[in-house]
Amino acid sequence: MKSNSIFGIALLVLGCAVFSSCKKDETPDSPAPIVENRVIEAKVVLDNVWTEEEPTKDGEQNSSIFMCYLFDPNGVCIRNRGGNMDDDMTVQFEDATTAGTHSIYAVTGWHVGEYPGTTSGPIDLTTSLPLAPNRIISLGCTTFTIVNGTRDYSVQVATNYIMAQLALTIYSVPSHINSIRIELPNQGDSFKFTGIVEGNTQSKTLNLTRSQTANENGSYDWTLTETIIPPSATNATSMPITVTATSTLDSTRTIETTTSACCTAGTRKHLRTTWDAFFNTATVTINPWTTTIDTIDFEL
Repeated sequence: MKSNSIFGIALLVLGCAVFSSCKKDETPDSPAPIVENRVIEAKVVLDNVWTEEEPTKDGEQNSSIFMCYLFDPNGVCIRNRGGNMDDDMTVQFEDATTAGTHSIYAVTGWHVGEYPGTTSGPIDLTTSLPLAPNRIISLGCTTFTIVNGTRDYSVQVATNYIMAQLALTIYSVPSHINSIRIELPNQGDSFKFTGIVEGNTQSKTLNLTRSQTANENGSYDWTLTETIIPPSATNATSMPITVTATSTLDSTRTIETTTSACCTAGTRKHLRTTWDAFFNTATVTINPWTTTIDTIDFEL
């Protein structure tokens, strides 16, 4: 009888051990740790400022804005955020969930509706960005590394102009010339996050100003003060220029020429020439008389 009790106890212990083992196997694996979104505060600053931006007014339409683009280590944009251009151009991202080297690209000078956004489709470093002729566009980038265990990051993005600046002087212009304008018909029309400018369909027309005082020979100097213009394409080797001059003698002279001094992104160029050297060596087109004749009766 005693041996049977011992045998029963042994079976009971063995059964409990087997039951315990089965319960352990049925327990699900511990859940993977949740990766907490990092908080990235990005501040945009204008570097090497050429001119002051117009301040944004409350309720003003088409005010200049800044836009920041957060890129993951694979060069894909996770999210874009921006706001009006003011003294504190700061945005906050809470969208990065992986470790590694990230980038934030910043663009300033667009208007609302001009910029691409991730809600409209994927964005990467090959995305074309619009380069409007009358915007003072600047571009910048900073990289930083996200590491496990660190949640908060603060970065600063310094931007430089993607635009160019041009000044122009024509010396010794005859006194009968009363207006001179130049047109740049083939400037760049888009750019990449990498800073490469593409295209040649952007046009910019600018007026020169006659000096207040005549030269000793009675001629005048005409100038275009340094002005921000769309840049030439990055790989351009020449820049077309059209110059049109009107005269008090009711004639117009138009010259189409090119210069190898391309106004590429971030550059400042001052082009100078004399009236005789320019208008006597370039191809000149003189507008002909109109072929339409108005017949008018009058009484003596």
